[in-house]
Amino acid sequence: MNRSATVVLATALAFGVAGAAWGFGHGRHHGPDDGHGPGAADRILERVVHPCRTGCFDNARTCGESATSTAATCIANGCASDVTAAQTACKSGRTSPCQTAMGTLRTCAQTCTDTAATSRASCHTTMTGCLAHCGQS
Repeated sequence: MNRSATVVLATALAFGVAGAAWGFGHGRHHGPDDGHGPGAADRILERVVHPCRTGCFDNARTCGESATSTAATCIANGCASDVTAAQTACKSGRTSPCQTAMGTLRTCAQTCTDTAATSRASCHTTMTGCLAHCGQS
């Protein structure tokens, strides 16, 4: 499988992780916490005022990113021919052959995506425990 296919799969899975992070209450901004953009000052203040909670969110994000990366590698390695077929079928857009190829790929990738979902749930559980430990700090 080529690098662009891996990037596409990782990106698609990352959107799922981002949605999960939003559900964690840490989805107030998008992109890296690099001190730029809307709300950057508030994010910096949160880090200073609530370092424990910020650490919990940072660890959850890293955990989710790891689950996404692992799933993308799993799909790339286990479903390479289905990925290639979907790439070819979907070059012209979301046509019927594309939808069929994506369905086949989805079936092949099911174990990988289920494992990622389980990992993300574990990330959430760990984060919840971390936040409980932090209290309001």
